[in-house]
Amino acid sequence: MSSETADLAQDRVRSVMEDPSALSIARVYAQALVEAAGDELDDVIAELDAYFEHIAGKFPEFGAAMSGGMLSIDRVQHLIDQAFAPNCSEVFTNFLRVLAKRERLDLLPLILQQVEKVRRRLHGQKRVIVTTAVPLGDEQLDQMKSRFRNQLPFDPVVETNVKPELIGGMVIQIGDTVYDSSVRARLKQLRSRLREKTNYEIQRGRDRFGSAE
Repeated sequence: MSSETADLAQDRVRSVMEDPSALSIARVYAQALVEAAGDELDDVIAELDAYFEHIAGKFPEFGAAMSGGMLSIDRVQHLIDQAFAPNCSEVFTNFLRVLAKRERLDLLPLILQQVEKVRRRLHGQKRVIVTTAVPLGDEQLDQMKSRFRNQLPFDPVVETNVKPELIGGMVIQIGDTVYDSSVRARLKQLRSRLREKTNYEIQRGRDRFGSAE
């Protein structure tokens, strides 16, 4: 596969990730996989993780060939039989076959996200996303995880992001709730208060001027 063809395939995968309707379809496949895996769910998720880390991650052209729509369904099925069937569980291999038959292998990243959400819910877990301006040290991260475990009514699964534009502080997201204590947010609040105060002073001056007339 040429690099240009691989780029086109990867562009297709990225466009799927940004498609709201794709998320709904991925949820359906994720639920089907969870039900098929049963008690083997953790093992199947490990296989999905391994696929992205050791195959699609290290050999992007192979991943693009699998999910980019550049090969025939029969050819993709052959790749699955040759590369996955001898080394992976029957549940995982059959799931890949179903996705290939329906030309939905490009949904795998979204499906993995949804399957992990189901697992967290089954285990009484919730994802906590912590975004900071600079990477957290190991000790800082351990202390934060400990505080979360002691203060939250669920088992937190902590994920970290780095956004230098926050300047300092952090943003914590739990579900749809966001706690923003970043320096950027404080500066924004300060600018807003200064703007309100300036507008108030201007209006007050106008009122005094109008009264004098």
